[in-house]
Amino acid sequence: MSDFTLQAAPHRTQGTPMRISWAGNPWSLFGLCFLNILLIIITVGIYWFWARTEYRRYMWQMVRVNGEPLEYTGKGKELFIGYLKLFFFVFLPVIVLILGARFYFGPNHPVTIGVTLLIYLSFVFLYFAGVFRAHRYILSRTRWRGIALGLAGNAAGYAWKSIWTGLLISLTLGWILPWRMMALRRKVTTAMHFGSVPFRFEGRAGPLYAPFAVLWLCFVGLYAAFIAIYVAAIQASVQRGQPMPPQGQVPLHWEDIPHSAVWIMIAIIPILLIGACWLEARKLNLFARATKIGGLDTDLQASGRSVLWLTVSNLFILILSLGILRPITQARRLHYLVTRMSFLGSADLDEVLRGHEQEGSQGAGLEAAFAIEIF
Repeated sequence: MSDFTLQAAPHRTQGTPMRISWAGNPWSLFGLCFLNILLIIITVGIYWFWARTEYRRYMWQMVRVNGEPLEYTGKGKELFIGYLKLFFFVFLPVIVLILGARFYFGPNHPVTIGVTLLIYLSFVFLYFAGVFRAHRYILSRTRWRGIALGLAGNAAGYAWKSIWTGLLISLTLGWILPWRMMALRRKVTTAMHFGSVPFRFEGRAGPLYAPFAVLWLCFVGLYAAFIAIYVAAIQASVQRGQPMPPQGQVPLHWEDIPHSAVWIMIAIIPILLIGACWLEARKLNLFARATKIGGLDTDLQASGRSVLWLTVSNLFILILSLGILRPITQARRLHYLVTRMSFLGSADLDEVLRGHEQEGSQGAGLEAAFAIEIF
């Protein structure tokens, strides 16, 4: 592997091998989860912004690169102020506009319907722009050896690509989804940088289509089973001399349901779960191997079985704790990624300019309002 190509001076030494590791236990957040829930209740939800920041700071410190921890410099105050700005300058005017249109024109007037539809579309755009800006905010608050990560690029471009590719999902019967995953990841990764070193993304969606095909066939099987049950219920109702039931109001009786359709559904559900975990593992591996940082390559060794175990165990933790231990499930996912990740090659750290990412709060309000998680 080559070193970072940033006009290396003749006297520079060879690059430094990079190693990522994990130090800590995700369950060390157990006490903090209950303390923060108590503080959130006492403050009527306001402390949530500070709790979110505190969780990140703890998790970032558990990630070590060459033995040195990542540093998260975000502040709860930034999230809180960003959320207030978004509420008073976006959400509140929108609420007033909708209520005004309903009061003046009536709820079923074309103007009211048009305004509501326009606002809905605007919020879809705002959400996807928020995803991009949340990446920018979190990366700008992440440091290693004082060197900042960052994100350039245009949030509007990411939002527009998310929307038009999303519209094509139904038109392609879902087959655009693997390509869409790669396209959106490329949009973010190629805008990232570590100090002055840009990221690259060199990957294609082809390897994702095998597990996706399994998922697609499972959904087709489930849909066919539902149709069989629906048709059988209508036929049984007509044979009993009952009038044709309205759409969506077909009475179901166990003796009318084809047992074969039920067994098909029971067989498909675990295959669907396994296929989803297979797709997730392949996606994680592909994303990692497609990411290049200067002359440094990344690799990830995720498997469908380990993703399945992580998913099921995290789901049990969420259910049994009523969501209180959600930060632990996030830390377990981060632990999973870090312990299976490796860097290939070496980096000449002397060549990384310690560029200072602007300490604005762009994206903080959107991230908090939509509760966006990016890791």
